[in-house]
Amino acid sequence: MSELADLVETSDRFADLYARLRDGNPAALQGVMQRLGSLKASQPQSLAHAERFATALACLPRADREALERELASCARAREAPTTSLQEREMLLVREQILRTCLLAGESAPRAGAPKIVHLVKTDSDDRDLPLVQYLCYRSVVAHCQGYRILLHTPSIPEGARWKALLADIEPVVAMPPQWLGNRRLMLAAHQSDVWRVRKLIQQGGIYLDWDLLLLRPPDALLGNVCAMALEKREPGYQEVLGNAALVAEPGSVFLSSWLEEMAIHFNPAKYTAHSVLLARRLAIKRPALVRTLPFQAFYDPGWTDEAMRLLFDPARKLPPEALEARFAQSVGMHLFCSHENFLRYSASLTERDIAQPRCNLALLMKPYL
Repeated sequence: MSELADLVETSDRFADLYARLRDGNPAALQGVMQRLGSLKASQPQSLAHAERFATALACLPRADREALERELASCARAREAPTTSLQEREMLLVREQILRTCLLAGESAPRAGAPKIVHLVKTDSDDRDLPLVQYLCYRSVVAHCQGYRILLHTPSIPEGARWKALLADIEPVVAMPPQWLGNRRLMLAAHQSDVWRVRKLIQQGGIYLDWDLLLLRPPDALLGNVCAMALEKREPGYQEVLGNAALVAEPGSVFLSSWLEEMAIHFNPAKYTAHSVLLARRLAIKRPALVRTLPFQAFYDPGWTDEAMRLLFDPARKLPPEALEARFAQSVGMHLFCSHENFLRYSASLTERDIAQPRCNLALLMKPYL
């Protein structure tokens, strides 16, 4: 069975191809083709994906908006035609992403993929204030996303002292969360959030972050991706999944659009992750040219296990600041899995005083945001 972890280097190469495409000159396109040849040679399992990209890249129209938009419409018609084969449809998805990337490159300066917009989601109208850990996670977003527009998609303006402090830097966008996915009613807040985050990124692009995602450094380096998601840390006995606590995308991401389309087919309320992290993984294996797969260290280290919680909460495991920085040097952020029973058990007695001291590794990471 194919593993997505084996395609991390392949997706890195495709990310480089898109970066060169944005340069918009013949020399850059030649560089893209040379890297495709290198990809075929160094990643034999990715040969079909590289050839599909090369076919999708062929005969691009001149780089003016009208020509690119006409070709984009032509791709959409061809993809919907009943005579188009499955393989041709896959190639047309890649061509659509190439065209969208070229269109965006002509509109923006600098020529980055995702805009500097952070999307946060609150699906309920609960009038209680934010819990301490989630408050500090949002504070970390504000601290590391200077110059970004930070949006909170919410059905009502939240209240409480912590929310009031945050809303000086976060812009609430009041709207009802999604209630339907296809013909299926979305009853759970988590399922509404799964759909809402993807829709907002398709519409506006940017970065989505869960409320329990502690940012450790600015996410600027990820903005050049047409779409990016990270593997979760895989534990023995568990399936490989592609995490959705942190998402990066250009507006109109073809990967996110295809994922949202297939969510409606695979959604099953009894199978909590069937439409989300499991489906995202399958699509990333099928379409590595549409999404960059980041290693788990980017957002999901140390994970959710009891051992991970001991590393974060046990005072006896506390590291010197320099050693802690080195331990998470590859991490942009840390998903804390706050709803998992392990986190709930270890964090039950965590106080602001524990963080101020700081008493443990997690407290040391969170102290700057108190």
